[in-house]
Amino acid sequence: MLAVGIIFLSGKIDSQVFDEKVHKSDLIEDTNDNIQEAEEDISDTEIAKAKPYRVNHETLVLHEILEGGGFLNQMQSWNGKMLVVKFESASVSPVFKYHEYLTHYQDSNNNNILDEQDQGFFNPASTVKVAIAALALEKLNALGVERDTEYRIVNESNWYRIDEDIRLSIVISDNDAANRLILWLGFDYIKSTLANKGLDNLAVERLMLDRGTLVDSPAFEMRFNNQKKYQQPKSVSIKPSCYEKDERVGNCATASNLVEALIRIVQPEYFSNDERFRMTQSDRMWLQEIMMHTPREEGFELPDNYCRFLTEVERRFSSQSGRMLSKCGVALFSNTYVDTSLIETDDGHKYYVAFAVSPTRRLDEETILQWMNTTANFVLSKLP
Repeated sequence: MLAVGIIFLSGKIDSQVFDEKVHKSDLIEDTNDNIQEAEEDISDTEIAKAKPYRVNHETLVLHEILEGGGFLNQMQSWNGKMLVVKFESASVSPVFKYHEYLTHYQDSNNNNILDEQDQGFFNPASTVKVAIAALALEKLNALGVERDTEYRIVNESNWYRIDEDIRLSIVISDNDAANRLILWLGFDYIKSTLANKGLDNLAVERLMLDRGTLVDSPAFEMRFNNQKKYQQPKSVSIKPSCYEKDERVGNCATASNLVEALIRIVQPEYFSNDERFRMTQSDRMWLQEIMMHTPREEGFELPDNYCRFLTEVERRFSSQSGRMLSKCGVALFSNTYVDTSLIETDDGHKYYVAFAVSPTRRLDEETILQWMNTTANFVLSKLP
């Protein structure tokens, strides 16, 4: 076991009657001032100063475990990548222990673009919807409105509840719901807000199902508490920073950024206010709750492993007092199966997992998911 580096950090690891008249005072502006006002409310209920902790990177442990269990050849064949972050609480200095297999990121071709040529490139597929959901809840908090607020694109007939779009995008990975949230937030806002939180390698630059890359956002309107507010159209100014496949602009991430977004949702006390998703505590717990639920528990007649690939891991490690928060996806262009989860075990351990494989398209999904579960079960059982 080789400790490649130990970094001491504080607060950082790498959220039916309506007034139909619209006034200028009702315009919704996504400004930092709005976010700062919301931050004061959060500080009253959350720890304002992040606790010191250590980050310990291990690059040989997973390789040895995978090799010892006979999984390494298949991981190599399927271009598999895995990051397991084990949280170890301690009275003096808690530790986030990073166990990495081919997930440490480097811009290998020095083009300032996340792409397949880079070491540690990670195709996030629908797991980016976790960060989108958190940003939507943060924006609602900044605006001072509840998550059941309704919204729609101006001049369209149908209204949608924001919390329902979040729930659909997480629980059954609904792409239309996710695309509405992306357009409401805007690509520039998503990019700058994630970067300001230290998640600068989490790039959302494509609508789901390839329905547009870095497209401008139309005007939106929201209605709540007998009020109606208007959000101006948003133009995209950012340049592409992600080639998802070949030179197709898309959604990219590092495994560490995907995991660290989830850590910010579950354990925000280890981050400064600027680095957190600044949602209300109620919204934070609600987001965790829907990430815990199977589609059936949320009222959908779908298999338990739909959008939750590591169900066998959950049964083995978290079937009693533990829990699993999970989001998964299959990448459109590369056939990458990817899962990002928190496995909180029955005996109280926390493992944050990002796991991706890109098998041949000839294989059936049941075979792929069974292998992913068998591999993850073995890895978690052998981690020190």
